[in-house]
Amino acid sequence: MINNRKYTQPTSYINNAGKASVFTSLKGSITVEASLAVSIFFFAMVMLTMILEIIYLQTTVKSALSSVGRQMAAESYYQPLMIASQMESRMVETIGEEVLERSMIAGGAQGLDCSRSRSYLTTTIMELVVDYQLELPILMFRLPILSQSESLRVKGWTGDESFGLGVDDYEIVYVTDYGIVYHSDISC
Repeated sequence: MINNRKYTQPTSYINNAGKASVFTSLKGSITVEASLAVSIFFFAMVMLTMILEIIYLQTTVKSALSSVGRQMAAESYYQPLMIASQMESRMVETIGEEVLERSMIAGGAQGLDCSRSRSYLTTTIMELVVDYQLELPILMFRLPILSQSESLRVKGWTGDESFGLGVDDYEIVYVTDYGIVYHSDISC
């Protein structure tokens, strides 16, 4: 005997299976979800842009510090003392005043502080330090100012005293860092 019963599918307890949104039964819920998703995406893109801008500023300041350090190392033979204000003005000149004024650096071109830089006269080593602060331009949140610091150590050029003094026959020697030993061959 054949059973004439129909087999039915078991009822699913998940009514929203296969739907794009969980709240599709509510009126206007897709609009609310889309606006939230777009807002979160926009906020994430703005934060990514801020991170990239901070990395750009750090790289720019470090590059300018390196350039100014090379200049000051070459001039240390004639001017062994380092003047922080002179270093700051060279940093502004190297980076560009317009770039600094448009950047997130607090105070713009006046926001670079090289007062912690110093030179050691006995070893002719200069420790160059530039401090600056970043203001994040986000109006919704009150974010703290980020303090940044870049540093670099360079050895000043000690020069060749006999050069240009009318001495035709002279020997070039290479002096060690502490001035105790010298070599006549650079590969030694």
